[in-house]
Amino acid sequence: RTLRSIWPVGEDSLIAAGDGGTILHIEGDTLRLRTTPDQLRIHSIWGSSARNIFAACDNATILHFDGETWTTAHRGGVDTALLAIAGFGPHDIFAVGDAGYALRYDGLMWRQVETAVKQELYGLWGHDSQHLLAVGGGGLILRWNGEHWKSFSAGTDQDLYGVCGSGLEKLFIAGLAGTLVRFQDNAWHRDFTGVRSDLHAVAGGAGAFYAAGSNGTLLLNRDGIWEPEDSGCDNTLQALAVTDNAVYAVGTGGMVLKRQRDQ
Repeated sequence: RTLRSIWPVGEDSLIAAGDGGTILHIEGDTLRLRTTPDQLRIHSIWGSSARNIFAACDNATILHFDGETWTTAHRGGVDTALLAIAGFGPHDIFAVGDAGYALRYDGLMWRQVETAVKQELYGLWGHDSQHLLAVGGGGLILRWNGEHWKSFSAGTDQDLYGVCGSGLEKLFIAGLAGTLVRFQDNAWHRDFTGVRSDLHAVAGGAGAFYAAGSNGTLLLNRDGIWEPEDSGCDNTLQALAVTDNAVYAVGTGGMVLKRQRDQ
């Protein structure tokens, strides 16, 4: 089954999740399959600690892991997929998805937040609760400023799937047909990737960033230039996780890849 998200709980401890409610707990070289209350497709995982992890699913459903058991934390009651989740602690978490749907958690309850858009929102990343970005269909980018969402453009109309940053000074957004845009020096720039594969994820920091996508595409940016990496597979890679010492990628066919991180 396709794995669509991976989240680092610790240096050698990660959780990957995907279709049919599949959840893999990765401990070093050991993979353990865990059960969930629903067999819904899981699109994204985020956690504030090893005992407080959330998963965004189809049907506007949120799952929660307390370190022992996965349970259902929220049912939205709508046929809308939540495609990305991110937060700034146990009491401030956002989830976004199809048709501009967005939720916010305050530690007690999940509430819908109006975005004023109808495009799919595929990716989510934030520096703090006043600087949160959601990216989506047709080049859409939304910024949450602590009170409301505001849309803007980075100069592309391609679908955007993944976003990450190293503080607020350097941001990367990945998308359709090799699209990769960068915010640096107070301006947006279109990076040359040399690939036409869809880029589903981008992650990294501290001088090294990685992008992953269809046909086993893996890219490394170490000195401002994106260079291809040999993934050894042709699976679509859906998500990345970066720890202090390693980089992980997951994708179709239950693929899990690991490499040492460039310092």
